[in-house]
Amino acid sequence: FLVVSIGVLIIKNTKNKFLYFVPLILSMLVFGIFSSIYSAKTANESKMIYSQTNQGESFLIVSENHGLLCDVSGMSYLNAIEAYQQMKDNHLPFLDGYVVTSYSKKGVQTLKNLTNLTKIESIYLPSPSNSDEDFVKNSIEKYASENNIVLHTYTPNKAKSLHFRGIDISIYSLSKPKINSSSAVCISFESADRTYEYIGKSSLSHYSKPNIVADWFLNREYLIFGSYGKETEVGTLTLLYQQNKKLFFANDDLYTLYYEVIPKNSEITILDEFFVFSFK
Repeated sequence: FLVVSIGVLIIKNTKNKFLYFVPLILSMLVFGIFSSIYSAKTANESKMIYSQTNQGESFLIVSENHGLLCDVSGMSYLNAIEAYQQMKDNHLPFLDGYVVTSYSKKGVQTLKNLTNLTKIESIYLPSPSNSDEDFVKNSIEKYASENNIVLHTYTPNKAKSLHFRGIDISIYSLSKPKINSSSAVCISFESADRTYEYIGKSSLSHYSKPNIVADWFLNREYLIFGSYGKETEVGTLTLLYQQNKKLFFANDDLYTLYYEVIPKNSEITILDEFFVFSFK
């Protein structure tokens, strides 16, 4: 608008120089109005962006123009790049927090991948359950200290382990996890209006709190079935018959595994590479 308006004034050889300032003033006014509307909208926005590559999955929570990255599968370099792209698309200049859900021997390299791309203010680590996890935790702590990153420790298998700007996060892991194994986790993301449960590709019998997962099948409406983790024993999932739900599957192959135990009139969504979940 500004360029076209001034161009017209020049072409018409307008003598009144004051008219040249009118398009500029109007453009600044319109820009200010739309910027205010956008800022007000995004400040109240609360959403979760699911991303997957062939090396794992992650969730980027965007709330009140801030971001928290929740790692599900060890955060490979491809996942770090994907998370960074989602940050840029959502105008996040840095990460308020990065949540580690399970320990991996590539933990420090994961942080290097992320910090090479963006600033991280805080890291959330689960309480270690064995000496191997202690070793990885110590190496992460050392790297965080060297890079001025604040460390927090949370307790897995506890309801509402973490809180982030109106979102409560509960992380459930294996009772006896093995370091660098492909075991999955279950994660609950809860706002005042909506709750999503992420269930890793793993048998219910592998979880330390199977009663909690069973409760999700019975009482929760939004269930996300991820692709990361051990093979699924579909027979354990017959509780899905109890009511119709909104079900999300990482890919078509995973959906096929569950097909026989899904109520036929359930709402099904295939997530593929990424998907945006709204908390309102």
